[in-house]
Amino acid sequence: MRTNKKKRIRKKISTARTITMIFTCIIVIGTVLLKLPLSSKYGQNISWIDSFFIATSATCVTGLSPLAIHNQFNAFGQIVILFLIEIGGIGFMSIPVLFFSIRRKRINFSTRILLRDSMNLETKSGEFKLALSILKISFLIQFIGATILSSQFIPKYGIPQEIWFGIFHAISAFCNAGFDLFGNSLISFTEMPIVLLTISLLIVFGGLGFIVWIDLLQIRRKRLSLQSKLALATTIMLILIGCTFFSRTIEYQGSIINNISNIFFLAITPRTAGFFTLNYGTIKQYELRFCCKVKKSK
Repeated sequence: MRTNKKKRIRKKISTARTITMIFTCIIVIGTVLLKLPLSSKYGQNISWIDSFFIATSATCVTGLSPLAIHNQFNAFGQIVILFLIEIGGIGFMSIPVLFFSIRRKRINFSTRILLRDSMNLETKSGEFKLALSILKISFLIQFIGATILSSQFIPKYGIPQEIWFGIFHAISAFCNAGFDLFGNSLISFTEMPIVLLTISLLIVFGGLGFIVWIDLLQIRRKRLSLQSKLALATTIMLILIGCTFFSRTIEYQGSIINNISNIFFLAITPRTAGFFTLNYGTIKQYELRFCCKVKKSK
């Protein structure tokens, strides 16, 4: 009995160690790529600490950066950051899942265990099909979001820049990363309700997590787990509390739709996303405290 327990513990440790090593390798590769002059708009190297910080922030989807992404990096650098966000948001195991799906090959047992642990799957069988279903839904939601955002960006930026902006911000929002290519987040879009509502919904869908998505996919066969019920209830409750709070404290001038979209956006984004439509340095202290409390509830 003790021997079996020790073996299980060793397997868990080795799996956790493997996941940590893979994430570390992804960050290191991202750091090197962002350090290259090929990634810079002006062909100049950035410091190692800056490239490491941005690569780590993108992979861990925190949205923090010591440099302005839109000013410092060209298309290649922005693509590197976007891949790091996608890998960090959906999971690095999405790459082999897609590879094995395209090649129509079976994955071995150790890869299945790694897949199960990296994506927090509790199922003991069918994890590959389940993970593939999650990825398909994730990419579909991001595609729809990117299409809507691109259509809204056309009047401001034109083609093809608006397509890239739509793709980048749809993925950044869905992965709750908060990176933007505008320099001032979404402050320039306070009068574009479709943009704010699309970003808000992408944040909510992406923020629910894989466990909730798995339960929703299997809702016909079994009831929602307690964790999924709590996640959904907490999300709805926080959105309602946020909407109530900001509707009484933030004053906007414009149409009712603009006001509703801004309030809805503010109720969602402080929790995890990192996007903003107002300068947090100018708002009142009690509003900042509310945002901090909402962020703690993540």
